[in-house]
Amino acid sequence: LLLGFLEHEEGYGRTFKTLRTILGCLLIFGGAFLVERAIHPEAEAIDWVHYTNQSIEQLQEKHRPILMEFYADWCAACKELERKTFSDDRVVEKSKTFTMVMVDCTSRDKASQGLIKRFKVTGFPVTLFFSPKGKELRSLTVLGFLEADELLKTMDRAARE
Repeated sequence: LLLGFLEHEEGYGRTFKTLRTILGCLLIFGGAFLVERAIHPEAEAIDWVHYTNQSIEQLQEKHRPILMEFYADWCAACKELERKTFSDDRVVEKSKTFTMVMVDCTSRDKASQGLIKRFKVTGFPVTLFFSPKGKELRSLTVLGFLEADELLKTMDRAARE
């Protein structure tokens, strides 16, 4: 409408009308594409367990190492970690040998607050690792963004503990 689709006055040249029609169609299709992506987001490649006050022992049922990711929706580094590192095919493949736990700290409910205090989380994102026996591997804790190569090395170390 803002491009003058409802105006039928004289004075517009044929070139302008053609460009207006093309631009209008591109905007409509682009908007439809964005709405479609918002309604049907891509499925997560990693099978995340969303933390809801489970104990480490409950998360340890499969006897695999645990990667616990603390994030918040407003955190730019968290979004970058999700977009770049956790979408890397090698990380997705390696995640199948871990219990991958996502702790949403956006709203800071009781469950996430308790975990933040327990593990002394001071910023986001924070990635914690636990051995297959459930022991926290404090030396492997990472605060901030982590490239896929570095995360893979850390995951390998956690799996050996």
